[in-house]
Formats: sequence, C-alpha cells, structure tokens
Amino acid sequence: MLTNISAIAEGKLAEEYRAKLENDALAMVSEFDSIPTTTHAACTEAQKQANAQKNRYRNVLPYDDSRVRLWQQPGDPFSDYINASFINGYQQDKEFIAAQGPTIHTVADFWRMIWEQEIPVIVMVTNLKEGVEEKCARYWNDTIGEPFEANDISVTVTKVEKLAEFVIREMNIKNETEVPRTVTQLHFTAWPDFNVPQNPIGMLKFIRRYNAIKKGFHMTTFNRHSRMMGDKPTLIHCSAGVGRTGTFIALDYALKQIEREKQVDIPASVRK
Repeated sequence: MLTNISAIAEGKLAEEYRAKLENDALAMVSEFDSIPTTTHAACTEAQKQANAQKNRYRNVLPYDDSRVRLWQQPGDPFSDYINASFINGYQQDKEFIAAQGPTIHTVADFWRMIWEQEIPVIVMVTNLKEGVEEKCARYWNDTIGEPFEANDISVTVTKVEKLAEFVIREMNIKNETEVPRTVTQLHFTAWPDFNVPQNPIGMLKFIRRYNAIKKGFHMTTFNRHSRMMGDKPTLIHCSAGVGRTGTFIALDYALKQIEREKQVDIPASVRK
C-alpha cells in the first residue's frame, strides 16, 4: 500500500520505487500528473518580435519575473533579453540559471551573460548535434590555447579532461577591460534527447563531480572585488533549457535532500 505522502524516507526509497512501478507505473504517472503544468506568469519580453530570433524554440520562453536580464547596450532597447531563467536550488535562491543552448545568433549574448553574472561553472547536458538536428551552437574552440571570439569576450580552453560519459573543460575568459576569469564547463555526452542515460552511475558521478568543483569555488576568488564565486549561479543548459536541464536540477535537489534530511520528495522538488 502506497503512502499518500510524497516524501519518502531514505531507507524506503527502493521499496517505494518498486511499488510505484507496478500496474504499468500508474502510481508514478498519477504523481507526475499532479504537478501543475500551467502558470499565469507573463512572457512579454520573450514574445516581442525583436527578440523572436533569440529563441531557439517558439514554445519555450522565460517568464518576465524570473528571466535573466542582460546589461542593456547603448542604442539597443532589446539587448537585455536572453532565453534564460533563474531557478532556485535546494537551499539557495537563484542557484541555477537554466538556459537554452545558444544559437549562432545568441552565442555572444550567452558569453555576455556568463561574464555579467560572474558564472564559474557551466553544465551542458546536450550534444552539439543529435541525429540531423543542431541542438546547440558551438561556443568554444576545442583546440587548446586557440581563442574563441564572442564580440568583446575571448574564450580559450586551457585544459580538457575526458571521461567515459562526460568531458570537463577549463576555460579562460576575458574582455578588453577587466581581469580574466576561469570558467569550468562540465559536458555530459551520454544523455540522448527524449530519452534517459542507459546507466544512472555516470550521471551520479557527473553530479558529484559538479558539486565538488562548485564547492571548490567557495575557497577561491577570481575577480578584483574578491566576491566568492561559489555563491554565483551555475549556468545549465541543454537544447531547449527545460527537459534535461530541469531533470539535472531536480536530481541535484533530491540528492542534497537525501543527504541532509534522510528523505526525498520528488514531486515537491519538481514543483519548486
């Protein structure tokens, strides 16, 4: 008999999971269907004609009240728009920025957001191309030491670590006026679109590595203001910025909840 309370104690997780999978997983489907899928939040800026080309998909738009605002550029009243949203984490407001994979039209804005928000870590959970469809424009140069130019921001990969299911790239970014910074990109390569990774172990290792790297930023500073980079948001993107991106955030939330509360509430974490 399944409990009506969605929170599951750590020691009961496997048992409850197996129970929810019975009868064609009807209990799990019902739980998923209970999560609200509509909102009255407005997407006014995203729907403006001047910003249409900045959206990879017309039906995946950021809400006005949670969207990331870029610094407005002189002479361009629409230059503050990018398809990206602040998302709360387990115990930190605006812990994440969920974004679409940049297009050829938005790569420069993508790096401008990274610079302006002082983002120390990028989590990429898509491949550049899947099947015949481009999922994300390349926003770095794979050749170590060879700069990638995005308007006034220069990006150089300085170190690459390749593992079975993900790649870690250390990047140096600089603009014309300020002190260069280091950004670490964690790129999970074994998560097919509209599907799931074949084995969960790789994703668990990926999330643990991410948290270890993010924790390391609490002990270092990059900029002249000496602000702690570990408190800055993590930028996470797939292609549309909702499916694999949202799943990663929910997984991170659930793992931290298990560790600290000895229980997990998947529907509540997804709703949040």
